[in-house]
Amino acid sequence: MFRLVSTVIICSLFLVGQGSAQGRPIELGIDLGIEFDINDVGDETVTTTGISIPLTYLRVAFYASDQVWIEPQMTLLFLSTEGSSSTALNLVGGIGIDFLTDATRPRPYIRPFGGLFYVDSGDGDSATQVSLGSGIGVKVPMVERLASRLEGGVSYSFENDDFASGFDIHVTFGFSFFTK
Repeated sequence: MFRLVSTVIICSLFLVGQGSAQGRPIELGIDLGIEFDINDVGDETVTTTGISIPLTYLRVAFYASDQVWIEPQMTLLFLSTEGSSSTALNLVGGIGIDFLTDATRPRPYIRPFGGLFYVDSGDGDSATQVSLGSGIGVKVPMVERLASRLEGGVSYSFENDDFASGFDIHVTFGFSFFTK
C-alpha cells in the first residue's frame, strides 16, 4: 500500500513539473461532499448516505489546453484499532472540459471519470472495484487564483466477487487554487 501511494505522489509531482514547464496552470483542490449509494445486495436494494467533511477528495488538474484538463483525485482512509488495521484507497481519473475559457467568469464544465476503489482489511484480505461516471459543475472565481467549485454527478460501480454493483450520486463543494 505504501508503494502504491508513493508511486501516485511521485507521478503527480512529475506531472506538476511537466505542466509548469508548458506554462499552463495547475489546479490544486479539496472537496467536501455528500454521497448517496444505491446497491443491489441479493434480493435487496441497500441505500447508504455518506458525508465527508472537511475532505472527500484531494485533486490535481493538469490543463492540456485552455478548456481541457486531466484530473486525478485521491481519497485515503486508514483505521487502526487494538492492533488491527484497515485501509481504503479511492483513485479517480477524469477528463474535464470547460464550456468557457474566461477564468474571470463562472466556468461550467463536464467531467467524465473512471475510478478504482481498493480496500485492505489488514488480515490479508483485499478487494478492488471499478466504477465509471460523470459530473457536471461550475468553477466560480473568488479572488485571483482561487475559485469555489460545485459539482453534481453519478457513477456506476461494477459488480465483482467482493462487491455488489450500484449507483453513486454525489454533490461536492470545494476550493481550487490555481498556480498561474
